[in-house]
Amino acid sequence: MVYVANHGVSGPHFTNVFGRSKSIVQLVILMVVACHVILGLPRRGCVWLFSMAQYIIQATTQYLYHDDLPAYWQDLLSTFPRDVRTATTLFHLEAKATVYAACPKCHCTYKPTYKDGMPTY
Repeated sequence: MVYVANHGVSGPHFTNVFGRSKSIVQLVILMVVACHVILGLPRRGCVWLFSMAQYIIQATTQYLYHDDLPAYWQDLLSTFPRDVRTATTLFHLEAKATVYAACPKCHCTYKPTYKDGMPTY
């Protein structure tokens, strides 16, 4: 299983990002998200990777089971991911930043306080 941080000061770590999804789906999601984030593969390319992985699994299971596909594989193929945006959100990759205000005279920085969701300095 793939885990990302999610506790205390360390941020989102060691939380099961996939729930109870099947390991083959976890590997495909990890591969596609890595290609998207690290290699810069566009969303259309990621859709193609998801489709090809699904097709490979479908062709392999049809070869093995012919017309008698077990429920496990039917469920896996029917719930196969298609969108890299959904897959990327599992990894909590969005940047979390705080904008500080700097005094123009002394250059001291000030963290905002929030009122109705709007930062004030």
